[in-house]
Amino acid sequence: MATIDGQLEQMQAQARRQGKVEPTELPPAIQQERVEAEARFDIICKEIAMVRGKLAELEAREEKAKDSEVLKYGPCGTSKGDPVRMIDFQPVVPDSEGVLRISCPRSPYNKMKVSD
Repeated sequence: MATIDGQLEQMQAQARRQGKVEPTELPPAIQQERVEAEARFDIICKEIAMVRGKLAELEAREEKAKDSEVLKYGPCGTSKGDPVRMIDFQPVVPDSEGVLRISCPRSPYNKMKVSD
């Protein structure tokens, strides 16, 4: 669309240089191109909105699946990683002092030291 707008500006500049009356509207062929470009733009915007909606749904499903995994078998103490990255499906992160803590708002053990 910017290219088409540029064409109108070029046509106006050329008319000025030749001492003719500047065109105020695009010729029908170029106007048709602009209409088609606007239609493609509208369709792409709708497709992007649809994909974003589907992505949000998928992320919500994944988050719900993760929620069901937290403490699925109770507090067993099963962990992954060395140092521990996850315990009983709850993410573990070091705090400002380097102490590993559970970082899971869905868990009743949120912010608890792993050593505890």
